[in-house]
Amino acid sequence: MHKLFFVFSIGLAIHAQTIHVNPYGPANGDGSSGAPFNNIAAAVARANTIGGIPTILIDPGYYPISDTIKIEASMTLQGSEVLQVDPQGWPTGVVLSGERRLVGTSNVANKTMISVAKSGSVLYNVAIGGISFEGVAGTGSILDMARVQNASIRGNISKGTLSNPGINFLASSGEIRDNYMFQLLAGAFVSGGYTASPANVIYSSNRSVHGRVGLFLVGTSEGITDPGDHLNIVVQHNDLSNNTAGNSVGLRITIKGNEALGTAGLSAGYIQAAISSNNLTGNTTGISIDGGFVTRLKPDGTCDQRTFSGTMSLSFSGNTLSSTVRNSVVSLTPLQATLSQNFSAAQYLHHATFLIADSDHLFQNLTTIDHPVKDRYVGPPCPMDMTAEVLNNTLVINTLIPAKN
Repeated sequence: MHKLFFVFSIGLAIHAQTIHVNPYGPANGDGSSGAPFNNIAAAVARANTIGGIPTILIDPGYYPISDTIKIEASMTLQGSEVLQVDPQGWPTGVVLSGERRLVGTSNVANKTMISVAKSGSVLYNVAIGGISFEGVAGTGSILDMARVQNASIRGNISKGTLSNPGINFLASSGEIRDNYMFQLLAGAFVSGGYTASPANVIYSSNRSVHGRVGLFLVGTSEGITDPGDHLNIVVQHNDLSNNTAGNSVGLRITIKGNEALGTAGLSAGYIQAAISSNNLTGNTTGISIDGGFVTRLKPDGTCDQRTFSGTMSLSFSGNTLSSTVRNSVVSLTPLQATLSQNFSAAQYLHHATFLIADSDHLFQNLTTIDHPVKDRYVGPPCPMDMTAEVLNNTLVINTLIPAKN
């Protein structure tokens, strides 16, 4: 085994003030080295107000989180954990020294632990690294980044209870590297951006295991109301294996986000992804490429009259794929509809294009393809579903795949 020692800085010629945190600091601490703050929230509140790119140095120890910590300015949140890594270079989840544990309490069971966002603005230069996060039973996420540019999430440990999202990286650009993610709803959700806050992402050398989804890519902005509809991402050298809770997936790539979480009501999305040298073994489904949250009814229960579409341009090379049930699903409707063969709640995409370059021929074996000529569902409650619509989608997996009902 090897060690990874993480120290972070943002390389800009801006004076950076250092703020210190120690769990045993005095109640009236001021963030100096001699009188550190005794909690993360106080340090972040200070960093939000002083300008520049301050660094919050977190000393080893246990830090309970009882409410959402809101990062609303440029800063670095820095621990210095030494993580054990295996011979493949992936973190094992073991902290060899310097553990900083940020642990959610029951008060944040259904809240985000760390939020990085400023309402109505784009943030720049936020780095979080060398810290261990532990979620609590509930639906709350561990870390949300929304509309952040030059972001870095590196060398952290995130553990949950299968209901916690790990990282929500929304309409943001930057790197997610060298993290260990365990037993999460998804290790990371990465969603599309827009002109003012694009989504250009490097996701590399992470290990996301024993959860529901190792990595979830979404073409539209999910969880925010900004009109993000483009995601450009490099996914390289990650361990996305052994995700087997329910209909779990190692890597899921979808056009449409979940509007119940808050979106701009977009009807189309675009994803360009280069996916290489990843371990996708031992999952219930290795890879799912599907329409996403394209439903016949809106969250308010009324018929959704929109036609959903989009484009994916995906390249796969050097990946290892072997799953417990099916290697892959390629579907022009939601994954769950294809697996259950119940299409009454799920729309199909229309006039969508999926271009998949598969140099390793991963999709030749144990692949489920759902690419019909016409919508498979005809019936109530929506008037537009009373006839079988022609879909006119295009699917290419190295060569053109004809549609068939």
